[in-house]
Amino acid sequence: MKLKPKPLSLAAALATMTVLAVWLNSSNDTPDPDAVERQSRAPREKHAGELKRSLSPSRIAQPVRELSKEDLMAIYDREGAAAALAAAKSQPWPYRDDKVYFLLTHMATGNPEFVAAELISSGLNTFLKAGLVDTILKNWKDGSKVLDWAEKQLIGELRCKAVAGALGILVKSDPQAAFDYFENMPACEARSRTIPELFAAWGSHDPATALMRAIELTPDEARSATEHVVRGWAKTDPAAAAAWVLQTAPTDGRWIAGVYQSWISVSPEQAKLWFDALPEGDAKRTAYALTHHSSGTLTMPVFSTQLVPDHSWTTKPVSDRNNTDLIHWAIQDTEGARAFVEENGNDPASKQLSAQVAKAIAGKHGPSAAMEWVLRLPEENGNREMALSTVFYDWSEKDPAAAGAMLASMPPASCPFPWSIPGSTRIRPRRQNGWRHGKMETKRPWSRA
Repeated sequence: MKLKPKPLSLAAALATMTVLAVWLNSSNDTPDPDAVERQSRAPREKHAGELKRSLSPSRIAQPVRELSKEDLMAIYDREGAAAALAAAKSQPWPYRDDKVYFLLTHMATGNPEFVAAELISSGLNTFLKAGLVDTILKNWKDGSKVLDWAEKQLIGELRCKAVAGALGILVKSDPQAAFDYFENMPACEARSRTIPELFAAWGSHDPATALMRAIELTPDEARSATEHVVRGWAKTDPAAAAAWVLQTAPTDGRWIAGVYQSWISVSPEQAKLWFDALPEGDAKRTAYALTHHSSGTLTMPVFSTQLVPDHSWTTKPVSDRNNTDLIHWAIQDTEGARAFVEENGNDPASKQLSAQVAKAIAGKHGPSAAMEWVLRLPEENGNREMALSTVFYDWSEKDPAAAGAMLASMPPASCPFPWSIPGSTRIRPRRQNGWRHGKMETKRPWSRA
């Protein structure tokens, strides 16, 4: 059966026509001006109301309150590392970097892996990052993970520092892997700078094996590696290291100096007795010159031959403390001495004390940490230049390449010294306060004019 559409009923047709008529009639009416205005005003009033509410005193953003270090630690304890770091990063300039650096340094002692992952995104400058790398390396015990982090996340100076430190850690658990990695490094500055960390750590752990591996290197590398094996060895068994040096190379002033400097950090009195008993000659004079400044004080990590513990300085007013007292103050109470310099920049004692505090920080945490502290001193602080000179002088004696790289990496506008820093590896000599900065290739990048 074929279905056919049914015709509309009369009622339905009439209803449809009525609707169409009404619609046609309404479409021809003139619009009501009041209705149009109400319709257009409604959205405007809604928007204005929303804007007013968004700008109400309860909703206007207030200035970020400066958080103290205690505040950050409370957040850290209550909400965890990520929340505390976010709070530190939210701090306004100029507080942000100080708070972030403080928090990450604290975290690195317990969770260096977390800090390593946050280093690049921390927003800190290169100097502060270098200080954090030192703290990370000091506390991270897994050399393989440190090496993997350095290779994948770091570049330039930071990568060089981290790779060297990683091999110094790895050599204690897997010396073959550490040495294989070193052997595969191309002949470059990074390879040369790895030798001290790797072989000093190896020497403190297994000097016999380290010495055998050192002689497998090129003559220049073997000499440097052996010197640092001796330095590391003298940290753990100075008498044995001293006996080996005097038997193997009694005329080598650098090796003798290496034993002496490491021994002093362990037992100053015994080191001085040993050194004084050495036969007079060129080797002893060379070792003394390498170990002491022209003022008679020792190079880092120690400050003077008179390192017998002496706390008498604590009973004297600051104005009565002599240079020796200030040295002991910087060594025995580094944080207190540091605070005094920061808060009393114009005090006569601060000038000498600032240099000793810089040395103390460098001896405990590395030269980059000392540099970071000095650079944060106000420019109007009269002790800043002396402390900077001290850090660079001592650093250049210990590692001229690293000290030169640090200086050359600083933008001219922020360089703490009025020396010209061209794009080449040389720095034009220029006299300043009795000092002259010479060629980077020289044994001592800057020396007395």
